Amino acid sequence: MSKVYNKDFCNELLTDTCNVYRTENYIVKQDIAITTDEDTAISKSVSCDTYYLRTPERDRDYEYIFEFRGKKIDGKRIRVAMYTREYIE
Repeated sequence: MSKVYNKDFCNELLTDTCNVYRTENYIVKQDIAITTDEDTAISKSVSCDTYYLRTPERDRDYEYIFEFRGKKIDGKRIRVAMYTREYIE
């Protein structure tokens, strides 16, 4: 594979991102942060997830970027205590 369909999409997946993985219907970008409550000093992990609907073009770009993963190209979600989701078609 040598062609990227959408450089903006590739940059979006790779810029300031902690994790990217693929499900049956979506390519998911995880931006993970640790927050601490100043009053209680309790820390929590939070993930702001962006779900991109899979298309042939996005799949091709994903596979180009993550071909180094080999057989485990789909990746895995990093577990966190809380999350938000944004869906992009």
